Amino acid sequence: MKKSIYLSIIAVMLVFTACDEKAKDAVNDAAVAVSDSVKEGTKDAVEATKEAVSDAAEATKEAAKKVGDSVKKSTSEATEAVKSAVSTPAKPAVAAIPSAYMKCKGCHGSKGNAKALGKAKILMGQDKATLIASMNAYKEGTKNEVGSGALMRGQMAPIDDAGIEAIATYLSTVK
Repeated sequence: MKKSIYLSIIAVMLVFTACDEKAKDAVNDAAVAVSDSVKEGTKDAVEATKEAVSDAAEATKEAAKKVGDSVKKSTSEATEAVKSAVSTPAKPAVAAIPSAYMKCKGCHGSKGNAKALGKAKILMGQDKATLIASMNAYKEGTKNEVGSGALMRGQMAPIDDAGIEAIATYLSTVK
């Protein structure tokens, strides 16, 4: 753009030096027209630049607002997740298989979820007090459910009260 302005000025100077008054006036008018054209082009370019900068600023504001909203949403979701995790009570831990139950699991399963000899009740999840009463009755020989009284009396005889308590706690909590 600057080259064309300089060339126009040089052309005007040459014309002024080599021409008469009419030519000089024509060249002068042409120079003014070129100057006005350059000014108008510059104004248009400045206005276009201002408009582009304004559009870019608006787009930046919108993008920043979206990012801000996204951060707020993520923060809110994370806060809710933490609140939920803190307010949710922990599930009680299932006890490890007690050593006293090791010989029982051959018939009743490792979780008490098998029917011993295909006939007995599933022990898993039964009430602790019921399990203790049942094991004590087998140990004393007063219970003979599904014909397994003698077998169970032999199995329960060496197990002490602490072992019976441990077995009952385990079977009542396992799932």
